[in-house]
Amino acid sequence: MVDLSSIQIPDEAPATNYDPLPNGWYGAEIIESDWVISATDNRYLSLTFQINDDGGAGQYIGRRVWGNLNLEHSTESVKEIAKQQYGNLVRSLKLAGVADSDEMHGIPVDIKLSIEEGRDGYGPKNKIQAFRTSSGAATPPAKAGNGSSNGRPWET
Repeated sequence: MVDLSSIQIPDEAPATNYDPLPNGWYGAEIIESDWVISATDNRYLSLTFQINDDGGAGQYIGRRVWGNLNLEHSTESVKEIAKQQYGNLVRSLKLAGVADSDEMHGIPVDIKLSIEEGRDGYGPKNKIQAFRTSSGAATPPAKAGNGSSNGRPWET
């Protein structure tokens, strides 16, 4: 048994908004990546992007958007589309090639978002439509408090 009597419960839950971001271009960076096995036993690259430039509005900074690349799929056409998207992403990151997905983390890139209608009981969500080299307007995240660069060249 765990004693929780000293834990104070806040009066109100913090306000969170999980509505899709409006259609358009956003400055972002990849903060997480992993291989995931789908329910149909296909493997895809799951990417988590964090918004760091929303055109000056400020209200979407820090929000996360997810994208999946079906690089290992049983349907050849699905795999080819994913390879094209992956190539566009890598070129937009100005990388010659990628040996490990961590190499893509922390590099500013612009992503074009659209809103995809909800289905199967889920609400609408963002879909990444395109990538382009960062316009330079993206604001890099603040330097880590311990002085570490976390592998991000602009923080050294």
